[in-house]
Parts: sequence; C-alpha cells; structure tokens
Amino acid sequence: MWEDEGFTDDFDFRKTKYEETQQIMHVNLVAPIELTKAVASNLARASNPRAIYLGANSGLENIGSEQVAYAASKFGLRGAIQSLRKALTQKNIGFTVINPGNVGTEEVLTDIEEGRMPDHPPIPISDIITSIEMVMSLSEDVEIGDINLSQKSI
Repeated sequence: MWEDEGFTDDFDFRKTKYEETQQIMHVNLVAPIELTKAVASNLARASNPRAIYLGANSGLENIGSEQVAYAASKFGLRGAIQSLRKALTQKNIGFTVINPGNVGTEEVLTDIEEGRMPDHPPIPISDIITSIEMVMSLSEDVEIGDINLSQKSI
C-alpha cells in the first residue's frame, strides 16, 4: 500500500494526510509484525519453517523514493525482519524479504499504458512466485535475508 497519489507526477508528500500515513504504516509494517507474532509458534513446528515478506525496492538504501510513508514502511519492514531473526532465533525460522521493483500487476500495467510510469518492462509476477519457490526449496541450514529484484534498463 502506498500514498494515494504516489508514483504520479501530482504526488507531494506534504499533502499526505496523517490518517493515510498511519494506514500505510499499519498495513506495510505493523501488520506483518503482528501476524508474525500470531503464527510464530505454529510456524516453528514445520520441518523447515520459512516466513517470506514482500518488501520493495523503495525500502532499499539510497533509492530515494519520493513516497515517504511507503518507503519508510518498506525500509522499516526490512529492519523488523532483521530483528525478528534475532528475537526468534530459538524457533529456527528462516526469514526472507523479497524487494521487487515494479511488478507487472494489472495496476502497474495500466499505469505504464496510461503514461503514469516509465515505459519499461515490469517484473513478471511469475518471477516473484519463482523467488518464493526457491526460498521454500532451500535446506533448513540455509538462511536468505533479502532478495532484490530490479528491472533491467532499456
């Protein structure tokens, strides 16, 4: 979830309402933390427990996204997952954050078609699924932190 006018030419973070910022933070950051608390004990019972989260390139260092709340929530998610690895070490859960650029969702494809986003090939959803499958196929002795997926330049 990102700001209503995010990723458009009309976006100005100073016009983002407090409630909108709060909702972005709750959906992208607080909810994953709380969901992890709720499922950690059951997840740890699996033979090779893994927790996979969807971050974003906007949450990586030195990206410089103008979507302040969105970038902060995705950056914060990465920090929270790093801390969850430490807090739940005894549970032996593998924690991974997949950080893609623009994924080829219907919304992104429409934004590209209508000129609201640069005309570049988005990351296919199948690549996100392949990344998840790869993480799930690893042995229990392997930990993967972040997976960063970016579009190739045209």
